Amino acid sequence: MSFRAREMYKKVVRRVGGEGKLPAELMASVKNLLPDSKVVMGRAKRGIYAGRHIQFGNKVSEDGGNKSRRTWKPNVQEKRLFSYIHDRHIRVKFTSLLINVKPLHDSIVHISKNHSIISGII
Repeated sequence: MSFRAREMYKKVVRRVGGEGKLPAELMASVKNLLPDSKVVMGRAKRGIYAGRHIQFGNKVSEDGGNKSRRTWKPNVQEKRLFSYIHDRHIRVKFTSLLINVKPLHDSIVHISKNHSIISGII
């Protein structure tokens, strides 16, 4: 369980009133509902980013070795996928890594009516 999930679990237990007040099966189901990974970038929730996040680091000058803080954002491209349910194209954001690694027609199994991607990446 990640740090964030553990903190969320503690918060739920505190609100309920303690570890012993609820059945073990219910607390186990609460643990299963909590996220197992670390914090997910906000834009990654709305597209397929293949685990890419904003990275941080320093830009070091060649002459004096001075450091200035900077960020590297994922290379996000917008692609159109055809949805047989809607009978039209839907725009979805992908990272270039995902597009290069796996062809889009193999990666996306199904796009549902509410534009969320079902079955995700194979």
